[in-house]
Amino acid sequence: VGLLAVAGLTLNWLGVGLAHKLTSVLMVDQHLSPKTIGAFMGTAGLAMSIVGALLWIPVRRLPRPRLVLAVVCGEALSCALLIAAAALHAAPLTLFSVLVSRVSYATFSALSTLLAFTLTRQDRPATQVACFTAIPFLVSHLAIAQLVPLAGPKALGYPAVFAGATVLTLLSAVFLAEAVRRHHRGVGAGSGVGPDGGGGG
Repeated sequence: VGLLAVAGLTLNWLGVGLAHKLTSVLMVDQHLSPKTIGAFMGTAGLAMSIVGALLWIPVRRLPRPRLVLAVVCGEALSCALLIAAAALHAAPLTLFSVLVSRVSYATFSALSTLLAFTLTRQDRPATQVACFTAIPFLVSHLAIAQLVPLAGPKALGYPAVFAGATVLTLLSAVFLAEAVRRHHRGVGAGSGVGPDGGGGG
């Protein structure tokens, strides 16, 4: 369960992070002014912070498996919108896509933190929460640092890169949904192996 969850978080942050790294470059290439880009990125960042802060109450009350699929599919949708924006060279669609992606990312950040505590064994919470949060973050960001230069728009084109980000994001839903399903199955069985249903490994 632990490996599935960490893999899902890593894939999600890798896919969405890859898209995020290229959005500002895409906006420059679509001839948006630096003032417009700065104002919009600041607004999107503010919206992301507000959404992330407000999500805790509704997120913690919803069924986990459906919530994982809904949130991750929302992130995949934002990547898909970026594919369309890049293919159509539509600056307004790019701005809308960036806003959706930032809000989706805030939603997933809240969800991933909640999942980290939900799937953690109570007898070793500090170690497992650290694994659920720190390891995927570090691994995905190190990978993004290598992937962006290699799989940049000049090499493959924006639509191809954003399509790859969409695939990675959707794949993360499979891993996370399976981790949550196994966790609930282990808890429901009452087998005594702990809340993570398999020793966290």
